[in-house]
Amino acid sequence: MKRILMTLVFVIGALQFTNAQIGFGAKAGLNFGKTGDFSAIGQSISADNKTGYSAGVWLRVKVPVIGLYVRPELSYVRINSEYDVAGKRDYSLDRFDIPVLFGTKILKIGNIFVGPNFQYAIGNDFKFDDIKETDSSDFSVGLVIGAGVELGKFGVDIRWEKGLSDSTIEYIDNNSNTNFKFDNKTEQISINLSYRLFGK
Repeated sequence: MKRILMTLVFVIGALQFTNAQIGFGAKAGLNFGKTGDFSAIGQSISADNKTGYSAGVWLRVKVPVIGLYVRPELSYVRINSEYDVAGKRDYSLDRFDIPVLFGTKILKIGNIFVGPNFQYAIGNDFKFDDIKETDSSDFSVGLVIGAGVELGKFGVDIRWEKGLSDSTIEYIDNNSNTNFKFDNKTEQISINLSYRLFGK
């Protein structure tokens, strides 16, 4: 995580010497998607889609020389899923996302972008009694593709996101000594609103 942040600071600092234009703002949105499969006793159960949310900040660095911009973000994200495990059971995943998006303007108000999303899980909750977390892989990487429009200081975009690397969490049932495993690799669509606080 520290290496990623240091790299972002270095890149943004270097871009300032190429006649770059910088903007900063806040964002919030809703996501509709799911985590991966739930595995136990040789069975694999797929999740049902549910609605979650996110909130964060963004920094955009435009480089007029090449007509592109770089937009790193930092967001808190809640992803909700539902599994049919002895009845409908809710599962939530909380994480910090740091997407690094590369984009270009279209027709002055539109934009398209793509980039990696560095994800760090900070918490989860499975609505099931008498289980305990035993192991987890907290860091993962995903891919983000999206498009949006901007009208003045306000913007809206829609994104498709797919997890690329493994991200799992394991539980054990204290009563039956049975192991459970969640695949936290997400797939989701999100709609986000943004507001530019200053800059271009």
